[in-house]
Amino acid sequence: ETALPGYSVSFKVGMEFRNGLLLKSGLTYSDIRYKLDYSKNDVEILKYKVVPSDTIHGNGSVAYVFDTIAYVEKGVRTVRNYNSLKSIEVPFWLGYQKDFTRWTLGFNAGLSLQILSMKSGKVLSPSLPQEPVEFSDSINGHYSLYKRTFGLGLLASTQFGYKITSNYQFMVEPYLKYYPSSVTSNDYPLRQTMLVYGVNLGLRLGF
Repeated sequence: ETALPGYSVSFKVGMEFRNGLLLKSGLTYSDIRYKLDYSKNDVEILKYKVVPSDTIHGNGSVAYVFDTIAYVEKGVRTVRNYNSLKSIEVPFWLGYQKDFTRWTLGFNAGLSLQILSMKSGKVLSPSLPQEPVEFSDSINGHYSLYKRTFGLGLLASTQFGYKITSNYQFMVEPYLKYYPSSVTSNDYPLRQTMLVYGVNLGLRLGF
């Protein structure tokens, strides 16, 4: 399994106090992605080959007859699948912001409550024989890998702002989001926590 770049889109509203404290909340849609590469040696692969079987002569022409034969050959089976964990979350932030002439610097911490999740992809089954199995929500009888929601996530970020006008700021915000509880189901033998890190870019409108 290899981590891949994902993305998120957020809309936040908040209140700023005179002492620099901030309270913020909103909605976040995110898509966490990773890739599964699986290979297995000495797999029996059924192949087909077309071979000539007969030649028919008549009326000055020649017709060729071919047969298709099946045979088994040892080979390598490879599977590559791009997995996706989509979610809608409600974040709650407590922050502090310091204003300079044209710049702002802020620090934020909070919680993120996941209210909806959508999973798609494949994982290696822990039971024998180990083969890639579907855990996509849209597939009937899918393998139960992830919990319906991931619960509470812990948030932390540093925010840099540049004042375009008196009301608009361009924001750059490196952030971390960590789910301390296992995101995999109780039936899955691996207890998996999740850490997401990235950079938010956006505009802030102040009144």
